[in-house]
Order: sequence, then C-alpha cells, then structure tokens
Amino acid sequence: MRTTMLFLVGAGVGYVFGTRAGRQRYEQLKSAAKNAWEDPRVQKAMNDTADYVRQKAPVVGARVAEGAQDVVGRVADTAKDMTEKVQRTADDVRGRISHRGEDARDRAIVAAAEFREEALEDFDDEFDDRPDEVDDRP
Repeated sequence: MRTTMLFLVGAGVGYVFGTRAGRQRYEQLKSAAKNAWEDPRVQKAMNDTADYVRQKAPVVGARVAEGAQDVVGRVADTAKDMTEKVQRTADDVRGRISHRGEDARDRAIVAAAEFREEALEDFDDEFDDRPDEVDDRP
C-alpha cells in the first residue's frame, strides 16, 4: 500500500513538472489532490490508522523493551564467557612461563654443579701435579 501510494505521488509530481500544459493543469491537479485529501473516506482511514497506532504502541514498546533486554543479556553472557576464556588463557600462559622458569633454573643448577665439579677436579689435579714441598723452616 505504501509503495503504491509513493508511486502515485511520484508519478503525479513527475507529470506536473514534466507537462507543458502549464499553470492551468497544475491548478487542476492541485484541486483534485485537495478534494481527495478532504474526502471523508480518506479522513476516516487516517483517523482509523492513527487510532490503531495509538492502540498498538504500548504492545510494540513492550516487545522492543523485551528484545533490548534479551540483547543486553546475551551481550553480558558473551562478555562473561570471553572474560573466563581470557582468564584461562592467562592462567595457562602463567603456568607455562613458570614451568619454563623452573626448567631453566634446574638446568642452571645442574650446569653450576657440573662446573663446580670440573673446577674441583682441576684444582685437585693441580695440587696432585705439584711435588711435595718440604718445609724448610727452622
């Protein structure tokens, strides 16, 4: 209905601007449009439509509010889910870093122990290679 009405209005406007009939034809069209607008059947249809809209507005408003609450609830649930996923990921990363740190610490301790052992062996070897010194003190 709306599309048809828009088409007719557009066709009328195009005809008025496109016609070469001049001012007289424009006045005729204007008069016909005014008569149609003031027709009691058109006025009744407009009033009926306005009453229907006033009657249905609270229902539409309530449905819009319900829809908005539903959307807000879904967004909140999604945000909560994402927060939990981020927290789990952070915990996982923290655990991996901690584990790698412990591994690095253990490797450093083992390496230090190996270097200590080598150093002690070298130290012992150095003293074993020296001749026994005689203490010449009186």
